[in-house]
Amino acid sequence: MAAHCEPTYYEDGRLTITVRSSAWASRLRQQQAELMQTLKQQSAFRELRDIKVRVQPTEQALLAVSTAPDVPPSRLSSNAARVVRDVAQTVNDPQLRAALERLGDIVGEKK
Repeated sequence: MAAHCEPTYYEDGRLTITVRSSAWASRLRQQQAELMQTLKQQSAFRELRDIKVRVQPTEQALLAVSTAPDVPPSRLSSNAARVVRDVAQTVNDPQLRAALERLGDIVGEKK
């Protein structure tokens, strides 16, 4: 995990750790109690009371996202579109009903 996490700031008992992805942030949060216990054994972190996890993707990760090929939007099956239109008829909010009707009409085949 150390290759994907970097302590970036420590003040007033709060340690900020920057990770490269939300997956690593989740993993670090799952192990946060154990990490705090281990760190508190070190003299520099005896006053540690909180760990803040911050996600900051690497430049390579951002570049990969920005150069990803365009993928056409997925389409609902005609059955799913029918279900969306049927649900729209039960919604009281007129704006939400209209949005659901549009969704059912655009992505599915009308029957």
